[in-house]
Amino acid sequence: MNKYDIAIRTDGAGFDVHIVSTNGARQTVLGFATETAAEHWIAQDQRLTRAADPFDAAGGRIGKP
Repeated sequence: MNKYDIAIRTDGAGFDVHIVSTNGARQTVLGFATETAAEHWIAQDQRLTRAADPFDAAGGRIGKP
């Protein structure tokens, strides 16, 4: 499961979410106005991550015969 960390922006203008994925990749999602907004985004990302293949990553294509 991904690891999430909410950080206050250095300019004091909100919050960023730092993500470390299970394969070690790092990402940052910038610019949440409130910590609550960042927490809601994390919850949504976790739901999508737990979903059964939400974007058909197994290789299927829409319209494929």
